[in-house]
Amino acid sequence: MSRYLLFLFFWATVFSAVNTPATAQSNNKITKIAFLGDSLTEGYGVDEYKSYPFLAEKELNTAGYRVSVINAGISGSTSASGLRRVQWLMRNNPDILVLALGANDGLRGLSTEELEKNLTETARYAMSKNALVILAGMHVPPNYGQDGIHPNETGHRMIADIIIPYLKKHLPAQSG
Repeated sequence: MSRYLLFLFFWATVFSAVNTPATAQSNNKITKIAFLGDSLTEGYGVDEYKSYPFLAEKELNTAGYRVSVINAGISGSTSASGLRRVQWLMRNNPDILVLALGANDGLRGLSTEELEKNLTETARYAMSKNALVILAGMHVPPNYGQDGIHPNETGHRMIADIIIPYLKKHLPAQSG
């Protein structure tokens, strides 16, 4: 197992939103959770259904929550594409947006000020469409050339285990 398997540690911060539509829903509605990210979200190198967004969906549904995931991870994406992509993504009316962009920005040397500006614009747009935004952060690896930059199935499981508690805080009570 690569020493970089664990390079990706998510911390999540919830932007304050005027309302939190995901917590106000009835138990009968399926909560849509959109994951907007890069190759890490896309699941580069693993089967699509072994990526952390789909693992989170499976675990939450097994636990009695009613969720549907939209995996909008695209390999190579940077925060500069966030606003344009979230405008398209919000046509699906997600209740929650997990914003997981920034690793490629770091690899390309984008300033933290520009990254913050891009993520803020993206999050504000999603909130203006009544989505709750969870911002996921990550450690940036030193360069493109190292093996193990993308998590394997075990790494995706670990990421799902980290993000699930943050999602549960904003989901309606379990059914049944």
